[in-house]
Amino acid sequence: MVEETVDQFGRLDVAFANAGIGRLGRTVDDYDVDQWHRVMDLNLGGVFYTIREAAAVMQDGGRIVTTASVLSQVVSDFPGVAAYIASKGGVAQLTKQAAADLGSQGSRVNAIAPGWVHTGIGGGAFRKDSGMDHLHEQTEEETVVGRLGEPDDLKGVALFLASDASTYCTGSVLTVDGGWTT
Repeated sequence: MVEETVDQFGRLDVAFANAGIGRLGRTVDDYDVDQWHRVMDLNLGGVFYTIREAAAVMQDGGRIVTTASVLSQVVSDFPGVAAYIASKGGVAQLTKQAAADLGSQGSRVNAIAPGWVHTGIGGGAFRKDSGMDHLHEQTEEETVVGRLGEPDDLKGVALFLASDASTYCTGSVLTVDGGWTT
């Protein structure tokens, strides 16, 4: 991806490491080891590889945005999210370390920590058509704005972090959760 971008455009200014999988299910004492590795490899490993490859070709002023999660900051009462929480906590810390490591070359690295958003994450539990109305209702009651987020609710933060409007922002993890953690 990085090589193709540089080949086509001559440079890479912004990279967005935005991927994640997670499954609701078993508690940590009964968590499937293969599933653990799959979640860690994609959620944390994928971000690491994106940062590493992007930083190698970015010129002064490059911006890298990662996607952590609100669950990188708090634990969940949903069973079976140990790998997801650990991987996204790792993304938050990796983002901060990458900011420290790459700051001297002029690059900025920041993360978005979304709350509960209508997506396919969690085995699809948060999609609108998931049939998990009780989960959605509980989450809406716990959220200050009274609703789950939409993917479009995150785009302004992503654009801010990718733009020159955030020149003094690096190593930050910006929570976008509708007030769920307040």
